[in-house]
Amino acid sequence: MDNHNGAEEPTLTEIAGIMGGSLHVPFPALRRSRITGVCSDTRRIEEGNLFVAISGERFDGHDFVPEAMRAGACASLVTDDWHARRPDREAPDAARIVVPEVLPALQAFAGWHRRRFDLPVVAVTGSSGKTTTKDLIASVLGERYRVFKTPGNLNSQLGVSEALFSLQGDHGAAVLELGMNHAGELDRLSRITRPSIGVITNVGPAHIEFFESIEGIARAKGEILDHLPEDGSAVLNADDSLVMKQAARSLARVVTFGRSAEADVRLARVRTELSGSTFTLSDGASYRINLMGAHQVLNAAAAVTVGRLSGIEDRAIAHALRNVEPTPMRMEYRKAGAVHLINDAYNANPSSMKAALDALATAEGRKLVVLGDMLELGDLGRAAHQEVGKRAAEVAERIITVGELAREIAAAAVDGGIPPSRVLSCSGNDEAAAAVLSEVEDGDVVLVKGSRGMRMETVVEYLEKSLGEGEME
Repeated sequence: MDNHNGAEEPTLTEIAGIMGGSLHVPFPALRRSRITGVCSDTRRIEEGNLFVAISGERFDGHDFVPEAMRAGACASLVTDDWHARRPDREAPDAARIVVPEVLPALQAFAGWHRRRFDLPVVAVTGSSGKTTTKDLIASVLGERYRVFKTPGNLNSQLGVSEALFSLQGDHGAAVLELGMNHAGELDRLSRITRPSIGVITNVGPAHIEFFESIEGIARAKGEILDHLPEDGSAVLNADDSLVMKQAARSLARVVTFGRSAEADVRLARVRTELSGSTFTLSDGASYRINLMGAHQVLNAAAAVTVGRLSGIEDRAIAHALRNVEPTPMRMEYRKAGAVHLINDAYNANPSSMKAALDALATAEGRKLVVLGDMLELGDLGRAAHQEVGKRAAEVAERIITVGELAREIAAAAVDGGIPPSRVLSCSGNDEAAAAVLSEVEDGDVVLVKGSRGMRMETVVEYLEKSLGEGEME
């Protein structure tokens, strides 16, 4: 932890007050202790950290309090229910901040820490493309500022809160990825992060099992707009009608990007290939990214928009975009021997599946797809997988699916006209990888994609190990 004006970090007593909790210590001197950071994972605890005892579906963080203290934590954040059941509640053997609920208390502290810094904050949300867009924007802003960006895809209620504590006084800007599964979550994250620029990449049926309709998802994404200041900016995808329907919620000026004739930053020409994409705007400015697919160009257009709003010159924006390397497992192009691999295995929803297949359609060579289940789609699951199957039949010469849900992809592909002999449904990743290996030929292009829970990257790893490293073009 660090702050902007050189003031001392808060003491445990002060932190407990910020959180609305009470501090329990084995001896009074500990009340004046200052933490070095915040962590909820005992495997990453550093000396002097505050350990956050978060409870999940499969674990209770309170069970790890002793381990965290042995690892060097100076205190733990726990619930009053847990503390009340402890035999040492009157005289604990280590410092504890006791609160009614751990996550809201952590978020209160994260919001307090965020308010210590006066800097531009860009918050990125959307059904897909969040992480890539965040990375592109961070690279662009890096031409002017020392930028803090969300590590990886720590975009949850817990992840964003923990990530904020890495914000330091010498950062000139921050780019944060905000995710959500339920209505109200972006409202809370926006209150904590206080963005000056809000970006919505798109709206699709990701996590729709938690919503009544895709319009409900759009309204939940739009919560970010409710928190933008009047002198801020809402950066919206002009090509997505669901996104644009939320625009009126913003008190900040609305700036749009996309192919639409009404877009403020309008794509005029786009060219994509396996090694990357080039695009030209209607004002003549041209850019290149090391990412394939028209959907990645849209993400880059969002980054251009944020860069221009931040006063960064087009030449610097172009330099920044050229130097962004693909995020692992997100349309990551690799070669295994003479075979082209597109590793898009990090996650999948109907929108990102369609985008990946559309990108594959532009590639030269015989096309094979290995597609896994899309999870968290609720009642829309069957129809969503069937839509993917129809598109896959139009694009690929060979379709291999993994998982029970993905069998609907295979069935719909056959209904779409692809011969049954060119479709295979597998129960596991090893079986799918072996099937690819048995028939793949030099020059083929293989797309691998599925939800995070399917761990489809093991298919890519199997193929790379079996085919060897190829020479990148």
